[in-house]
Amino acid sequence: MKRSEFEALRQDQDEVISLYTGNTLKIERLDLKNGLIFLPDDDSIRFQDCVKAKQESEILGFRLHHGVYQAKVIDNGVPSWHAVCAQGDQYYVMIGNVLAHDRRPVYFSQSDLREFLNFADEMISPRLFVDMDGTLAVFQQIDRLEQLYEKGYFAALPPIRNAVDAVREICNRRDCEVYILSAAVDSPYAVSEKNRWLDHFLPEIPEEHRIFIPCGENKAEYVPYGIRKADVLLDDYTKNLLEWPEKGIKLLNGINHIKGVWQGECLDSALPPDQMAKQLLDYFQGVETGLERENGDYEME
Repeated sequence: MKRSEFEALRQDQDEVISLYTGNTLKIERLDLKNGLIFLPDDDSIRFQDCVKAKQESEILGFRLHHGVYQAKVIDNGVPSWHAVCAQGDQYYVMIGNVLAHDRRPVYFSQSDLREFLNFADEMISPRLFVDMDGTLAVFQQIDRLEQLYEKGYFAALPPIRNAVDAVREICNRRDCEVYILSAAVDSPYAVSEKNRWLDHFLPEIPEEHRIFIPCGENKAEYVPYGIRKADVLLDDYTKNLLEWPEKGIKLLNGINHIKGVWQGECLDSALPPDQMAKQLLDYFQGVETGLERENGDYEME
């Protein structure tokens, strides 16, 4: 912060962000003679080591750039693009120079967050999230739980061929973005073997679109940037579908859907791949993407 900016601060009104901690605090008192800003609990910070909070919180726009959501933020008076991060219900960008130890978070205000979510809903392609075990890969009966943790179990699972071929067709058509959303047991082999399986059967889905979560967790909580109304989950497990707040589709694999608890849409794995792909894509009909893409980027300012 410049000396002139420091002297223009108003105590009990303005806030500052520490370049070292990233904390945002209201100014309680200024010591103009010694160049100190006093914060709650009698803590103080030199004016050179902070920036005015309102200067850092202005969101100018959003875009999807090479698959990464970005926000345009005022960074020390200069507009620049930064990747959007998500932590629970909070969205923020990290700006500054990490080598100079002044990298700090700038959280979206409620209005900015709402604007971003509306933008994501309206401007970005719909997404299809696909389970693996029992949906793309045949569920293998086990004699003991320990088998799930042994080397080679997931790598050896045979594919549900029609489902794999249907997902591949959707990937190649590019009508929606396809993600893997699969639970993985806590073993040294599960995630690496699932990736190897996908590399072999569905290399069309890149690693950055493969999401592996702990077993038993709510899949909806692990979706990048939160679930949008155009997001669809294809899964064989009713619990996952019931926890999904938007459109869920149950993959009928021959051994599930016995109790009939799931009352929503179903997709039969016995269908030919082209019919499966068409039925899945039909769920996205009517979704407005809003903007034309140019060089892979959407922009709103």
